[in-house]
Amino acid sequence: MRNSSQLPDHNYKDRQNATQQPQYAIQQLPEHIPTGIRVVVRRSAGIDEETGRTILRDAVGHVINWDGSTLTLLRDESANGARPAQIITIEGKTIVRIKPVPERPKHYPIARS
Repeated sequence: MRNSSQLPDHNYKDRQNATQQPQYAIQQLPEHIPTGIRVVVRRSAGIDEETGRTILRDAVGHVINWDGSTLTLLRDESANGARPAQIITIEGKTIVRIKPVPERPKHYPIARS
């Protein structure tokens, strides 16, 4: 068995360029987003200093307003109730991806054995 120092370092180039902007494609944002639609928004939250990787955060909720540069979202409460619903604003320049998602079911079925 080879030790780790003998293995090729496929991430060497990535670590060298860690201070550069991420190389993934950022979605072109729409001009209009209907109010009330439920979406998931993935946004960039900077670069991890240790790994050099982009930190991504997701938010799921209903659109309150989109003016082309700022998204106001009524973020859903967590499924287990640990986090209440809240209104958040997201700058358009930080949005990496946005897409519609279906509503949560009102009642979860009870498993019967």
